[in-house]
Amino acid sequence: FLGTAFIPIKNDISGNVAKVRTKYESGIDKCKYIEDLIEDDLAKNSGKMGSATEGLLWLKRGLEFMLEFLSEMVQVYRSSTDKTKTDNLTGSINKAYNNTLKRHHGFISKQLFKIVILAAPTRSTVLKALAEGGEGMDDICIDHVAAHLDNFRTNVTNIVNYYIIKKLDTPNPLLRN
Repeated sequence: FLGTAFIPIKNDISGNVAKVRTKYESGIDKCKYIEDLIEDDLAKNSGKMGSATEGLLWLKRGLEFMLEFLSEMVQVYRSSTDKTKTDNLTGSINKAYNNTLKRHHGFISKQLFKIVILAAPTRSTVLKALAEGGEGMDDICIDHVAAHLDNFRTNVTNIVNYYIIKKLDTPNPLLRN
């Protein structure tokens, strides 16, 4: 639902999912929890990040971005008296990017993001996709997204904190985990 400009990002996410899935499927009995997968990957790589742990690191970062983006979209929509002024998501996407992924990207990735965001979908396009094509369901969709944010945040925070504890990532001073 984010449009064709985001296909490279979707492909990157799919590649990271494949890395984690491959690791999981190679030792299902050892990987009941995501932490088990990380521990096994670290053990097999002499305490360093293996392919699955690195793939999960980037998935975690992507989830942090999505969480911040969705939270910002809900907050902007709910705080506005004129909902038409909330249709442009560029501000929400930029804020989420600046607070999450930007610190991990090099010069080229940052420049690419500036181009990709020009093709960002509108809020109404995103919500219509969530409503499976239904029209006039923005309030309902926003409520549904908002209803899942706390659980989403809890799960993302657990992964973030585990990576920090294991010294596989550093705390983000811009987020409230």
